[in-house]
Amino acid sequence: MDNLSAKTTNPVSQAVRRLRLGLGDTQQQFANRLGLAISTVVRYELSRPPSGKALAQLDRVAMEHGLDECALIFRNAFRDELAVPFQVGGVRPPSADSVGFFAYPQTPEEEAMVFDVLSVMRKARDTTPPSNSSLRDDREQAKKELKALLKATKRARGDRIESVEEGQLDEDLTAAIVRLHNLGMPPSEITERLKSSTHIRVWTDDGPLPKVEAVLAEYKKKAQGRKSE
Repeated sequence: MDNLSAKTTNPVSQAVRRLRLGLGDTQQQFANRLGLAISTVVRYELSRPPSGKALAQLDRVAMEHGLDECALIFRNAFRDELAVPFQVGGVRPPSADSVGFFAYPQTPEEEAMVFDVLSVMRKARDTTPPSNSSLRDDREQAKKELKALLKATKRARGDRIESVEEGQLDEDLTAAIVRLHNLGMPPSEITERLKSSTHIRVWTDDGPLPKVEAVLAEYKKKAQGRKSE
């Protein structure tokens, strides 16, 4: 039987329960869906939130069923656990849409790769004195493997930083357009105020529009959607 009256302040545990209820599942049905024991589901909701691959699995289930708020909580918890925040050099992370890809594993193969890489990295950077020669040799081998990995990913990291920066610039521009619009400034003046960065044309459902008009059209559409809810 579901313990519907139980409370937890952990946001991940709360998200697990919201996801289950959003799917219309009992705890047993939810356990069957995920291939877990019901005791694990109860623990996730009440005392010990999920971690590791379980977070990635819950993220996928939530995304597949349109429960984006829950998915975001699982995704952020997974990133925090990996200690690999999607942020470089103080650059604020833009939304996934503006970057064009998600910075977290999306398939079981990618999940396994992330954990394998982390295993090598943590072993290579372990400062605990090795208790025997075998552990020492393993650590030295891990250091060599990590060096090769860092070399192989250097270019990808540079490309990612560039994508983040471009995404951030676009988000900043969008925020500036909306702010000036809310201050009562007409689109022509907004375009003039923000100079050349707003003269590009953006493809929308209504065809190509100047950047300012495209941003404001999307902004008004979202505002109407919120009012109708």
